[in-house]
Amino acid sequence: MDKWLDFGKKYWHLSLSALLVILFLFGLFFTPNEPEWPEAEESSPIFESESRKESLDQIVVDIKGEIRNPGIYTLPSGARLYELIQLAGGVTDEGNEEVMNFAQELSDQQLVIVPHLDDPVVYADNGAEGTLAQNQIDLNTADSSQLQELPGIGAKKAEAIIAYREEKGFFKTVEEVKEVSGIGPKTYEALEGLIKVR
Repeated sequence: MDKWLDFGKKYWHLSLSALLVILFLFGLFFTPNEPEWPEAEESSPIFESESRKESLDQIVVDIKGEIRNPGIYTLPSGARLYELIQLAGGVTDEGNEEVMNFAQELSDQQLVIVPHLDDPVVYADNGAEGTLAQNQIDLNTADSSQLQELPGIGAKKAEAIIAYREEKGFFKTVEEVKEVSGIGPKTYEALEGLIKVR
């Protein structure tokens, strides 16, 4: 017995160290882990800037007249007229391709009017745009020659507009021109934006 007491007194510090190591290991392996919560994701400014850049790299163009599928189209910035024509199904058999510049670079919010074969072509000031000029013509004051500058309006339809005006009085709205003989929805679509009343 005394032998064991002498041994314990002599090596008590080793026993204490071993006990501390055991307690440390027990706490390390059996302490419950704290739950890990997912970090909130911050919106990426790079993604937002790329979205804004993508919208700036696009243009919206309106095409009317002698085109198979008239309407509004979205194209990449720097697109040419021939690309718009392809998207819109091509020029109709009555469209006048000879007066159009298919290499023309399009711009945002541009209006393109494909003229009829019988239409006199009136170009914009620079003469190289390949699209009809967009000066509005007043249905209540225009003479026959002025009316014939409009797409789809030849001498016969111009005289019909003047006759209607003389018989019914001044046009009250631009939509009223559809009541003139020979002017249907397709012709009116080509005229929309190019005519006015006052």
